[in-house]
Amino acid sequence: MRPLKSSAIEWADIVFVTGMLVQKESVHEVVRRCKQLGKRVVLGGPYVTTTIEDLPAVDHIFLGEAETTLPQFVEDLERGAAKRTYQAAERPPLATTPVADFFLADMKRYSAMSVQYSRGCPFNCEFCDIIEIYGRVPRTKSNQQMLSELRRAFPPRMARHCFHR
Repeated sequence: MRPLKSSAIEWADIVFVTGMLVQKESVHEVVRRCKQLGKRVVLGGPYVTTTIEDLPAVDHIFLGEAETTLPQFVEDLERGAAKRTYQAAERPPLATTPVADFFLADMKRYSAMSVQYSRGCPFNCEFCDIIEIYGRVPRTKSNQQMLSELRRAFPPRMARHCFHR
């Protein structure tokens, strides 16, 4: 929501970058800046998972959903044996998805905020690659997960500002 400052990159030990195909140029720019500052870069997300050409030079690549591969990466990293590529073997149940840390976002800079309820799609639209990444069978979060995320995204002190403009 604001320009990326070099200081935001410099403090990091590792920089994780993600994006969709439409954000390709921005992904390349962020990776370039991180590598110029000597940072280890991990790249994942829809753009990487559906594209094999013209990927930026990074240290580690995540293909597919990271709920199962990210913990393995952290273990490998601690042992000094991190691999170049981590590929999800399956599509994990969304019960394993952690709640986002919305406190890291300056909510006043957003006109809208979304939470993810499902992954996958039963339709076959010719312009969409969602089924390649997330499958044709929708997976959903439980009601309790959704309530937890909404409470985290919009705590009572914040809800007054978000819903009463």
